[in-house]
Amino acid sequence: MNRLLIAAAASLALGGCSTELMRADDASSHAVRSVMAAQAIDLAGVRDSTQVTGIDGRAAGQAQERYEKTFSAPKKAESLDASVLK
Repeated sequence: MNRLLIAAAASLALGGCSTELMRADDASSHAVRSVMAAQAIDLAGVRDSTQVTGIDGRAAGQAQERYEKTFSAPKKAESLDASVLK
């Protein structure tokens, strides 16, 4: 009796893994792939092995550091003394 009850509970639990869910995943993954493809400028650029020109390594590194600093917490503003406002 216990085995039958466990088997029934397991089959009900596994019923959530239906093919309808899989179809929804296929549709959403297709949408994601479509959006990613739309953002690509040159799909053949992956196979292009020519050297990129226009910015040297040092300038690129400094630009990356400045970009990362934009995500840090802002500096606290200095409080004004009440005597300055009079």
